[in-house]
Formats: sequence, C-alpha cells, structure tokens
Amino acid sequence: MLVVLSDGEDNSSHTSLKQAIQVEERTGVTVYSISTREDIGDKTDADKVLEVLAERSGGEAMFPHDAPGLSASFNKLRNVIRSRYFIAYKPAGFIPDGRYRSIHVTAVKDGQQLNVRTRQGYYARFESKPN
Repeated sequence: MLVVLSDGEDNSSHTSLKQAIQVEERTGVTVYSISTREDIGDKTDADKVLEVLAERSGGEAMFPHDAPGLSASFNKLRNVIRSRYFIAYKPAGFIPDGRYRSIHVTAVKDGQQLNVRTRQGYYARFESKPN
C-alpha cells in the first residue's frame, strides 16, 4: 500500500502516468492519494491524475481542501486500511504467460450491491517451462 500526499501537479517527472500505472499493476501496490490542493471547484488535470493513480490500483483519491478535511481523510484512510480484505484465486484454464487480465468484483448483501474497491486487473505471473 502506498499513500500519496500531493497536489497532483507534475514537477519534471522522470516517469509518465502510463508508466506509473504499469508499475502499480505489475507490483500489485494499492495507492491512496490525498490531495493538498485547497481550491474548491472543478476537477483539474492534476486531480484527475490522483484519481487515476488511486482507482486503477483499487485505492481511492481523497480531496479534503482544508486542514479539518485532511484530518478526516486520514481518519477515513485508517478505517479503510483496517477493513481491507485480500482475496486470491486461480481461474480455470489459467495460462502463466505474463499477460494482463481484467477483473471485475461485485458483492451483494441483503439484495443491495456493496461498494467494492479493487484493482482493475493483474498480470499473470510468467512461468517458464522446465527443460
């Protein structure tokens, strides 16, 4: 898990957003981003970067806008971390070829669909065949 506290603006990065997302997907890290931007209004491109980084990994982007909101965001993050579950599975017909696999997880309780945060997919671990 990685918590990013940032305004989301690019300050001469050496890695593109696409490359950062690929690293997230390959390593399985979950990113939670907390914006330091104080402005309230329309989402900026920087806000969208923080959202994409978090949501693609199964995390969440938070936009507190002020000090009390920042404190509330950290409290929410603490609760999110404590209520996380790890589910592993191996699909039928699994082929260990290193390719990206999309996934979709839903959960229903008492007829109501629950909010599930999960990564959008994973890379199947590549296994070489023994000689």
